[in-house]
Amino acid sequence: MPDFPHDLVPDRPVATGLLPTDADVADYDRDGWWVSPVILPPDELDLAVAAVERYHRGERDAPVPPEHPSVIGRPITPKPPYDWRPGGGTGMRENDLVIQQSAGLARLAGHPMIAATAARLLRTSQVRLYTSTLLVKPPNLEGDRGKVGWHADQAYLRNCTADRMITAWVALHDCPAEMGPIAMAPGSHRWPDEGPVRQLRFKRTFRSGEGERLLADIVDSGFTLERRPVEVKRGQVSFHDHRIFHGSDLNRTDGFRQTLIIELQPEHNAYFPRDDDTGPLYVHQNDRRCARTGDDRPDYRDPLLCPVLWDEGRSAR
Repeated sequence: MPDFPHDLVPDRPVATGLLPTDADVADYDRDGWWVSPVILPPDELDLAVAAVERYHRGERDAPVPPEHPSVIGRPITPKPPYDWRPGGGTGMRENDLVIQQSAGLARLAGHPMIAATAARLLRTSQVRLYTSTLLVKPPNLEGDRGKVGWHADQAYLRNCTADRMITAWVALHDCPAEMGPIAMAPGSHRWPDEGPVRQLRFKRTFRSGEGERLLADIVDSGFTLERRPVEVKRGQVSFHDHRIFHGSDLNRTDGFRQTLIIELQPEHNAYFPRDDDTGPLYVHQNDRRCARTGDDRPDYRDPLLCPVLWDEGRSAR
């Protein structure tokens, strides 16, 4: 297997006093998300902003890993990742698998404070990358074009065996409510996995307004829904459970909202094939590109796609 192409985890110290306390972990378990103190330094964020500018000019430091022709012996149709480039439209700019292709974004994603925090919240000794997305929301978009639809990440992680996955949402700047930050439905990760809750939890509504209709069905079935925008200062990171319902509103400022979304997996996570709701095998972009085990299963320990970002045994500094 090829190694990761960039210097993903340079030797940077972990400020243990800024990691979640037992009380913070309890809050995360109750609410489904937690916002860190300022854990990322300005110079690291400045480098990431410059990396975004290069990326959106079409510059890449490494190619996207190639696709395999099959998963567990079943042929799959090639599908490139989302990859906004100049001329790609005026809506939201989405680029997937960015950490593999950008040294600057890999450096930020590999900051040990992110993965060490995730490890504490997940109560795991090791954290690996699962996937990454650069999402830039321009100002003055209207309607659903300027929103992230209400969804749960679990809909996109259904081939994972871990019962708890975690997402780090990293804004590269201050992100007040008027910029359309991520918004959470507190406690929704604990709602029983049945009826309209299950419908939304497993329906991929990130890019559509259908999540709003399903949320209305959930409220009609007796659940109390609160939508809480997560405002962050530059250097803070918002972490959320893969089952919680979340989305985001319009960016009503004059600036671009720039966020790096990092999906993280605990030590024991592995691939397990599951059929989609419509019948065919569900295939995540990782399943297309990860190294294979002997039975053509994607290996979620592939050091190119899923490198270790935190290991308690070797990362204590």
